[in-house]
Amino acid sequence: FQSLQRMMQCLLVDRPQDPIQYMIDHFKSENDEVPRIFLLGPPVSGKHSIAKMLCDQITTNLLTLDDMLTDVKSKSAEEIRILKGKSQDIPNTLWAKLILERLSKTDCIKRGWVLVGYPQTREQARAIQEIGIAPEHVVVLDAPDTVLIERNLGKRIDPNTNEIYH
Repeated sequence: FQSLQRMMQCLLVDRPQDPIQYMIDHFKSENDEVPRIFLLGPPVSGKHSIAKMLCDQITTNLLTLDDMLTDVKSKSAEEIRILKGKSQDIPNTLWAKLILERLSKTDCIKRGWVLVGYPQTREQARAIQEIGIAPEHVVVLDAPDTVLIERNLGKRIDPNTNEIYH
């Protein structure tokens, strides 16, 4: 029942031209049981640390926009790097395209993913929804401002690994 429910949800979001072929492809992918999670929260709330622990526990892919931008084969990543180099705004649709490219890779299809820190705005959320990205879970971290300020002041970065510690 859950597979059928997930397929119907995908049909409603994706609105494919050929629904029959879409359903066949959906059942062939056999990826209904993989985690699809957005992990959101304010800066220094522990998003990345929690995502790393979660990904280790459930053996899934940890995704960040920064990591996606290092993909030299991605046309979207290259466009974003060029726009960033010119200090121009990056359209939400381009970010959504970059994320979709990454989520379409085999490791994400087979093992699932945890996307950290995106979307940050309603417009970004709409852009990724319109392109067909729908998480199973959205986790939003929250903390009082005093805690966030204290954590930010105590932030340390390992010069060798660039790991952040609080």
